[in-house]
Amino acid sequence: MSRSLPLWRSLRLRLPLLMSGLIALVLVTVFWVINREIEKGLLRAGSERAQTAADQLGAILAQGAARGTNEGRRIASDPAVRRFVANPSTDAAAVRELLTPLAVAAQPPVELRTAGGERVLEVGPARGKAVPLDATVPLVPGLSTFQRSHDTVFYGLVTEILDQTPPANGGNPAAGRPLGYIVVRRTLTTAQTTDTLNRLVGNGALVAVGHQSGGIWTNFSKVVPQPPIDPTRNGVVEYRTASGERRLGAVSVVAGTPWAAWIEFPRDRILAPAYAMQRRMVVFGLIAIGLSALLISVVSARITTPLHDLTTATAAIASGEYTRRVRTARRGDEIGQLADAFNAMTERVAADHDELESRVRERTATLDRFFSLSIDLLCIAGTDGRFQRVNPAWEETLGWSADELTSMPYMDLVHPDDRAATAHEAAGLAAGGITVRFENRYRAKDGSYRWLSWKSAAAGEQGLIYAAARDVTDEKRATEALARHVSELNVINDELESFSYSVSHDLRAPLRHVVGFATLLEQSANGRMEEQDRRYVKTISKAATHMGRLIDDLLSFSRTGRAAFDRREVDLDVVVREAVLEVSREARKDIRWDVRPLPHVQGDPSMLRLVFVNLLSNAVKYSSNRPHPVIEVNVDGAGSTETVVYVRDNGVGFDMAYADKLFGVFQRLHSSDEFEGTGIGLANVRRIVHRHGGKVWGEGVVDGGATFYVSLPQGGTA
Repeated sequence: MSRSLPLWRSLRLRLPLLMSGLIALVLVTVFWVINREIEKGLLRAGSERAQTAADQLGAILAQGAARGTNEGRRIASDPAVRRFVANPSTDAAAVRELLTPLAVAAQPPVELRTAGGERVLEVGPARGKAVPLDATVPLVPGLSTFQRSHDTVFYGLVTEILDQTPPANGGNPAAGRPLGYIVVRRTLTTAQTTDTLNRLVGNGALVAVGHQSGGIWTNFSKVVPQPPIDPTRNGVVEYRTASGERRLGAVSVVAGTPWAAWIEFPRDRILAPAYAMQRRMVVFGLIAIGLSALLISVVSARITTPLHDLTTATAAIASGEYTRRVRTARRGDEIGQLADAFNAMTERVAADHDELESRVRERTATLDRFFSLSIDLLCIAGTDGRFQRVNPAWEETLGWSADELTSMPYMDLVHPDDRAATAHEAAGLAAGGITVRFENRYRAKDGSYRWLSWKSAAAGEQGLIYAAARDVTDEKRATEALARHVSELNVINDELESFSYSVSHDLRAPLRHVVGFATLLEQSANGRMEEQDRRYVKTISKAATHMGRLIDDLLSFSRTGRAAFDRREVDLDVVVREAVLEVSREARKDIRWDVRPLPHVQGDPSMLRLVFVNLLSNAVKYSSNRPHPVIEVNVDGAGSTETVVYVRDNGVGFDMAYADKLFGVFQRLHSSDEFEGTGIGLANVRRIVHRHGGKVWGEGVVDGGATFYVSLPQGGTA
């Protein structure tokens, strides 16, 4: 049965959400970019506004300071003021009239002080009242720093009155001595000043003025902390207060004064239009997203609903409902074409399924017949340790019926000595392994045990094991019998070799006696023996010597069969050239040796050296009667499994009809009168090559030379 797809994984929900999310992401991105640009513009405008206001405030303060300074200097240079300061007892009416323009209503009166600081005249405004101030400023010409008297902040403008009488010595009159000072004090806490500043920068702004080198700062109504700025340089500054509020302001150095003006705004107030724009954009974005989601839902439904029907129909077909079809609803778009193609495909799938089922039934019947007719023991077993199905060959081999075999655990039939190995093999198969060859014993119904050789494999997640077994009991018995025969032959062979070794040793002493007494006889009776007698004695000695060589070769042949096999990598090129050097010492000097480069093989180097010494000695011996003897050693073939090396001569050769006698012990194709020898050399060669797991054979033509081949396997055996 088809499994319904959860709604949260369906495109009917995910597609509208995805599209709405993309639209929302685009809108948020656009709105964010717009808002950032608006904020940048507002901050730029706020910075310019603060700088402009600070510059205007600085210009106003500079103009006022310059006007007061110029007016004070004009009055201080009047002769009447000089005379009064020099002699305060004179009429002060003219001086009072001169100082009256410096006096301003609601400000402290203007003072006239002597050079020693004594106040000799105080002038109030012509109209209005002066504000008394119980503090004064240092008598230093110019603008003073801001001073504080209780809650009143004020500053002073001190103008020096100089004596302009020419000195008696004719010096510079401008460098006259000071006669006194005009002291003008101005408070910074008037309502008129506050109104003027509000009109200049607007409400909500902070306006402050102070000395560039520090000291008291005021907002024209009270003392305020010095802002975190450099008051000696014009510019815009943004900082964060201790409470976390961000503020933006501008510094303006007041020209001609030691003061600096500062105007700042709350950053949120500057960005208030941007925040209002944000709220409007959020409302607009929510409306746009809602409308987009509604439109996308309608459009996606036109796409996802048919796709959902297609998915449901596909799942139904996957579960085996091949009659399921999709309603196309007469759509002319791609989805309609897809639905038509899907219906056509399902009809084809249904037809193919019916045909496939028919073929499966036929194949199953064929396999059942094969299963029944196979002479091998076929079975299907579960991982629970029981046979689920067996073929008739089981009953023919073991005598158990199919019902009996499937009704008991198969481990009950396994020989007790084989159960542990069988359980281990079954565990490996249950884990997904494959058995290529495994042998155990099964109990037949008559109580006997039969050896079975298994090949089996697991069937994945089905929990089944498919296996085939073959009765190898007779093969086992034949193998065991053969092993016994081989063992017996090895014992007999060892006994024969021991016997030949012992006989050879036992024959040495009589032979030495025969040779020794024949020699003594020849020496003692030399003058009394006839020529024929001498020939008899020489014949006896020669026969005894030949018999000794036969015994020596027989001992060497026996030792070759019993010698330990030392396998290693052997360079045949080195071995053969050493053999050539040994053989050539007693050979003709005019022999032409043609030894080609030879490969590396695996074997016993001393044994292989003996092989090639024997082969080369034979080649030298049987080509000795040639006018130009040639002996060639080369590789006939070096494949992946064996290496074939040959020794070829241009000697007397041999008749291939007798080739089977070449490698027998004491077998010779030529008489000892023609070529001396014992007939054991080639037998020794064959034994050594056989111990290497190789072969040796010869080819020859009478009077056409002979070639002996040695085939050595790449791995070799001991």
